[in-house]
Amino acid sequence: MKLTFYTAVLTMVFAASIFGGILSLERGIVSPRGEFVVEVKISSAEEILAAQYEISYDKSRLQFLRMEKEPLAESTLTAVNDVNGKLRVAFASGTPLPSMEGVLCKLFFKVIEPGIKRADLKVDRIVVNDKPQEAFSVSLDMAKETMR
Repeated sequence: MKLTFYTAVLTMVFAASIFGGILSLERGIVSPRGEFVVEVKISSAEEILAAQYEISYDKSRLQFLRMEKEPLAESTLTAVNDVNGKLRVAFASGTPLPSMEGVLCKLFFKVIEPGIKRADLKVDRIVVNDKPQEAFSVSLDMAKETMR
């Protein structure tokens, strides 16, 4: 019996880095159902009280399923809004996060369009502790693999 699934390779085109803060994305494993996880990582030279960002994606190729907070952001107030291929996420806390770097959350997506070769994510409107960050893009290259 053959089981076909997609593996996505994440290529960082540009990482945001202004005022000592960095927000980055890293792709996780793709399931046999075409679902994959994107980890949102943060790193800062100062204590982190708040972060927000917007991820644009092609809604004809990808479907946003859910967001799960990681332990770093467990005690934060979180807002998530997904409208027309624009995913907006914001974190805020009255006290600094327990670490100045780590995984904030995991974003779960599903591949809608079978056989796609690539899916692009644009990360924009990034603000860490009221300090704007530069936008960047990532490209998810989909390679079809077969497991027996």
